Amino acid sequence: MAPPAHLTGENLEDAPVVAENTRTAAPEPVGGDVQLATLNVLNYFTTTGDELAGCTYYSDRAGDPVSVRGGCDARGAAEQEDLERQQAKIVAAIDALDAEVVSLEEIENSAKFGKDRDQALSELVDALNTAAGSEVWAYVPSPAERPAPEAEDVIRTAFIYKPAALETVGGSVILQDDENFDNAREPLAQTFRPVGRTGAEDFTIVVNHFKSKGSAPDSGPNADTGNGAGAWNADRTTQAQAPVTLTEQVKRTRGTDRILLTGDFNAYDQEDPMRVLHEAGYVNLAPAGEHSYAFNGMVGSLDHVLARRGRDRDRLGRLGDQRPRVRRPGVQPAQPQRDRPLHGRPLPRLRPQPGDRGPAPRRR
Repeated sequence: MAPPAHLTGENLEDAPVVAENTRTAAPEPVGGDVQLATLNVLNYFTTTGDELAGCTYYSDRAGDPVSVRGGCDARGAAEQEDLERQQAKIVAAIDALDAEVVSLEEIENSAKFGKDRDQALSELVDALNTAAGSEVWAYVPSPAERPAPEAEDVIRTAFIYKPAALETVGGSVILQDDENFDNAREPLAQTFRPVGRTGAEDFTIVVNHFKSKGSAPDSGPNADTGNGAGAWNADRTTQAQAPVTLTEQVKRTRGTDRILLTGDFNAYDQEDPMRVLHEAGYVNLAPAGEHSYAFNGMVGSLDHVLARRGRDRDRLGRLGDQRPRVRRPGVQPAQPQRDRPLHGRPLPRLRPQPGDRGPAPRRR
């Protein structure tokens, strides 16, 4: 959105404003066999506010509640009609990604509401399959060994995938670290294998969701110092060690060193948390100049996908050479944006290379 280039400050106020949607209908083709995406679904809660006591709401212009503002543990839609509108947009966005596996952030942790932990996740998959007209999608079940519900946030990470293209190898794994993740989500890992292939083509994804930049403390290492990193930089930097630890665990137990880190890291690429990952040997796959969201007139990327540099990066289909395009699906959440719009990134498809060895508070 911008005025014509010839306008000056003297007549800018009288200039017409022209809005143009530059989003593509779908990501550009990237080739290969398996496509990965990561998507923040911005508080997809199937427990609506009207089911709980004490909720306050954001309302539309007509005064109708549309999303939970506070007062209860829910964070998503106010009522069923709001959930249906939000869910339809998320389903459309995931379908447009045309990926075989998607890592998700900010989906309801249904265990916090006395339900099965995967309840909201299963309902999203049901909605995807209904839209597809068949059982196209499945979800990765929560691991048996995980933090106690009281130690987890009301939002969580997850994986969905297409069983016709991929099968899971073993169960999912959550890093157990209550001390460093008391204000964030512990990394979640899952190993996948293309259907009909051997273990030599296994790969593991670790989805992350670090502490947000908001709700700044007044002092201490997590205060907002005004340097652009926002609040909680110290905690995010510590949390960045976790996926590295988890990948080492997965390498030992699953026998694969083909690993991708995905998710909402709440840090720009050259901030301290991301530098921890770079120093551990992981490289950001986004091409220069690509951004995943626009907020308050600025663009940037707090969500990323990383692979280990060198041989491992090459074996994951030479991802950097194919210049993956950032996907801006345009999904709007049920509640106003608190940190940023919904974002997702499609990645080039994973292609085995010759000689692969294979598996050898409120805002948190």
